[in-house]
Amino acid sequence: MKNHNIIIYSTPTCPNCMKTKDYFNKNNVSFKNIDVSSNPEAIKEMIEKSGQMGVPVIDIDGKIIVGYQPGMLNNLLGLGSKTDLDVLVANGAIVIDVRTVDEYEAGHMKDSLNIPLDILESQIPSIEKDKPIITCCESGSRSGFAKSILEANGFKEVYNGGNCNKLKESVGGGICPVK
Repeated sequence: MKNHNIIIYSTPTCPNCMKTKDYFNKNNVSFKNIDVSSNPEAIKEMIEKSGQMGVPVIDIDGKIIVGYQPGMLNNLLGLGSKTDLDVLVANGAIVIDVRTVDEYEAGHMKDSLNIPLDILESQIPSIEKDKPIITCCESGSRSGFAKSILEANGFKEVYNGGNCNKLKESVGGGICPVK
């Protein structure tokens, strides 16, 4: 694996900072941690790089990631396989949440499309066929059925992401405010 220059701007109490550092440690990736909680110069540097006042801010060879984003980290570092759902999402896969509108509005993954299972077939013409698709729902049952429907209609790269909340957690995206 290529050596990268990695800096993490973090605070000791930020759970997403801890997740990011754990990610690097589990993958044997070296990084420099800068605690911004009591360092005004580091805060200024972090804001100049990212435009953000939330942590973690990760600088990988000059590319900035804000928040815990394992898919983006995998992509930049060449980790994970091309079928890992977080890598697929980082590379522009379409996430289709097949729950009802009410379930979707109660909480959903950022940038996911809500196409309830009962209208999925009628919406197939509006779905891009050249991108990977990840289906999700509450338990994985409806998303499994949706995967079958899409494959039967000519979609080649479809994955059952299962539970939407677990998929959202594995993909990441959390930031914490700097206090």
